[in-house]
Amino acid sequence: MRAMGRVLLACVLILSIMLPSCGQQDGESVAVQDNSHDDPIPSYILIDTDTALSVPTGLDVDDDLAVLFALDSSEVHIVGLTVTYGNAPIPDTYWDALHLMSMAGRGDIPVCKGAGWLSRELNEPTEASRFLIDTLLSFPAKAITVVCLGPLSNLAAALRQHPGIEERIQRLVLMGGNLRNGLVDLNFSAHPEATEHVLGTRIPKYVIPTETCIQTSFRREELQLVGEHPASVIYAFLPRLTLFVSVWGILGDLLYGSYPDRAPGGFFPWDVVAMAYVVAPHLFSREQYMTMHMREATLFSESTSDLLDHVHRVTVPCKIDTDAFRRLALSRICGVRRVGQ
Repeated sequence: MRAMGRVLLACVLILSIMLPSCGQQDGESVAVQDNSHDDPIPSYILIDTDTALSVPTGLDVDDDLAVLFALDSSEVHIVGLTVTYGNAPIPDTYWDALHLMSMAGRGDIPVCKGAGWLSRELNEPTEASRFLIDTLLSFPAKAITVVCLGPLSNLAAALRQHPGIEERIQRLVLMGGNLRNGLVDLNFSAHPEATEHVLGTRIPKYVIPTETCIQTSFRREELQLVGEHPASVIYAFLPRLTLFVSVWGILGDLLYGSYPDRAPGGFFPWDVVAMAYVVAPHLFSREQYMTMHMREATLFSESTSDLLDHVHRVTVPCKIDTDAFRRLALSRICGVRRVGQ
């Protein structure tokens, strides 16, 4: 409960100083060299997310950055976004997702509203759960990777409502969890029933936990690069990113000071790390097999020697190449231009 208290304190501190996002003056973009678009056959991905960069209630900015990363990555093809609660209430996360895709000129990608904090019954269909089911059934089996960047309510609901889609998912990439047993995190702990349901499937699962995500951070140096791309979508949110760098310079020490591999300064790009694993898995190393179970609101994990049938067994990439990640992520994020620029 001490960890939960710290998380709640962090949320209160962020909300107390959060400023509405504001735009910058337009100008010419400076190209960023990126020679890593070398996969001619993109993988299909469906992103389940709680985007909140552009809303005053937003507790974090990383979901939007992860979506922008994917939009500029030829290695993947986004078949749709399903939106959940988490970083903000569902009306706000849904609006943010629509706004982000509009700014990027990607109205061709479906955006579907899903579960909320007070409306997350797994047997109750939502636009998001129906979209997950229909899309997975319409594509060839094992064609789609589902990338979950928020609480797992939407995916668990789809699996509960149509168990047959389990065998049609190629793999799951889940951002969440803490390998220190007994601690909570926002994504997995927000809806323990949903998390336990997803972990109990036979789908190959790759979990990007706290310990991996906090090995890197976006600092003032990265924001200077954003400032060199005034025609990009992300440039419009430079003031909010600057705020998060300042706030998380303090909160990072408060919440994660005991973690030996924690990157100092800036904010942790949680979901961007998860998306990087999808786009550029070569940036990660030291993969471990682990068993994972939810007990009430906490995750318990243990090393294991094999994955067997994948039920409650996951692969965890434990190490990230921090410098290479920052270069790739920022080049892709800054590469998405605003409509009309």
